[in-house]
Order: sequence, then C-alpha cells, then structure tokens
Amino acid sequence: MEESKRQFLKTIGAGSLYLPLSYLHAPKSLAIPTSKFDLFKKIYAHQELTTAFNAYLENNHSIYIDPQLPVKAIELAALHHNDKTIYESLQDTFFTSQKTGLTVIHQAHYEQEYIATVSEKTRELISKNSTNIFFNNHLNLATSNTYIDQLKQQLPISGQSILLTDNPAIDPIADMFASEQSSYTSQTLALNQYCPRATNTIKNQSLELITQFNGLNNCPKTQQYLFMKALLNRLKIGGHLIIQQADIRTQLDMEMVTLSQYFTNLQAGLSWQENLLNTASLQTVDSWQRYLLQQGLTFKNSQRIFENDLLANSLLHFYKTA
Repeated sequence: MEESKRQFLKTIGAGSLYLPLSYLHAPKSLAIPTSKFDLFKKIYAHQELTTAFNAYLENNHSIYIDPQLPVKAIELAALHHNDKTIYESLQDTFFTSQKTGLTVIHQAHYEQEYIATVSEKTRELISKNSTNIFFNNHLNLATSNTYIDQLKQQLPISGQSILLTDNPAIDPIADMFASEQSSYTSQTLALNQYCPRATNTIKNQSLELITQFNGLNNCPKTQQYLFMKALLNRLKIGGHLIIQQADIRTQLDMEMVTLSQYFTNLQAGLSWQENLLNTASLQTVDSWQRYLLQQGLTFKNSQRIFENDLLANSLLHFYKTA
C-alpha cells in the first residue's frame, strides 16, 4: 500500500468502526433488541453525548458515513420519538442525495485499503512469532475473495485457499479495486449460518492456516462451541489461527458502535428490520481468548490494527499444539 494511504488510514483509524455491511449475516437470535431508550434519542438528546458520538464518527467513520447524516439526525431526534422513524427519515434523506453512487464507490475504495492494511498486519503478527513458514492449505472464514487476494500477496500461501461463507458474491463494486492477478480461491463452501456440518467436506488435520477477519460475533452463541470444535478439527497440529476481534467493554461504547452501524446500514439500503438483524453482537478479546484456550490452542500474540480505535480491533494469533 502506498505510504500516504497507509498513514491516512492510521491517522483517522479508518475501518476501526467499520464492519463491511455485506459481511454481516446475523441470524435473529443475535439481533440487538430495541433499547428501553431508543439510541438516536438517547445519544442526541444530550449535548455531551452528541459531541462525543459525532467526534467518534468524524475520527473513525468519516469515510463511510455521509457527513450530512449526523447533522440531520440531530434535527430528526428533536422531532420524533422512536429509532424506526428517525432511521427511515435519514434513509430517505440519503437516497435523495445526488452523491449516492459516488459515495458507494468511495466506500468500496477505502474498504480495499482497509483489507490491505489488515493483511499487512497479519503478516507482521505471524512474523513476530514464526520464521520460514509456508502454508499449503488455507481457509478464510466469512469474509470474501478480496481478503484471500491480499493475503496471498502478503503471506507464503502456496496451496489452495477455501472460502467458507454465506455470501460468496459479496461486493461487485469492490471487485473494481481487486487484483487483476487472481481469483485465488480454489473452493467456496456454504457456511450455512455457522452450521458445524459446513466443515464436513474439509479433511481433518488438513489446514495449516485459518483466518477470520469478521470476528465470530455473528455465530449464534448456542453454536459457537460446536462450530469452533468442528473447524479446529480441520486445523493441523502446528497450524495457525488468526482472528480479528473487537474489544468493547462499556455499555456506552456498545451503544455508539451500534448507532454507527445504523448509519452504515441505512446507507446500504437495509430496511429497519434488516438493520436490526444485521447489527453484530460484539464481545471482548478476553472472552474469545479464554474460549480458544479451552479448545487446546496456545495464544501467541496480538496486535491492534489501528491505534485510534474505540472498538480496539485486534488480530489474535493462536497455534495448535494438540
């Protein structure tokens, strides 16, 4: 990535609060329930919270959210009493704008830059702990071919890469910015909302690297143990697991993150109900680290992706020893 672009991303924390909308497929069991106090009203009814939230958007989300929307939200929150009405009014405002097409392309461009940054950080993280590593078989979980494209440029992956996803054709606009060298993916398998049987066609102990850059927040809690157990059975002894995970520790941070996702969801054209189903339920780094250690993995290291990041998105590196 060009140094100027890399520095720009680091400065503003681009992507730090951004979960690409096309990657979110949360089932109903994960939908965040409507708060006792609707989030638009709760945030925008108080000057201090409004200032804090808008600063949060400006510093971390500005390349993904139309700057006029938070301004309009202040006005609408004073007129209406529920999130659904405010959300739909903001959506009408956005789609009557003449800049919608350019905004989508702008978002797609910086999404590619974000993916490139995550891939660079993955290489740096693995290099801290290991040398002379070559990966033959690789699985990328719940993201897109674009991540595989970037990883192949950063890591010595010589064999096939499997994409395990519920949405293989994720973003046709983003394809304009993808490498002309590939599609590197050798096989695409249906994730089936994290069904453990989704891994059945993959041989046990056949993968040397598993990458998961969308967190595991969309996996229903009732299936997390069974799904991860099935997935980790496919990882060889000595294999590596890289997970990207946000680290949200306060209720206010969660509410700000959720409201920022409302903005990106309405720009993506999701209805109010679709928005509720496509808002991830985030956990802490510690909770996932404890869980994976219980599955017999060894924690190697972690690395923050962006310093200016309220979500504290980090890459976690695990190694299978048994």
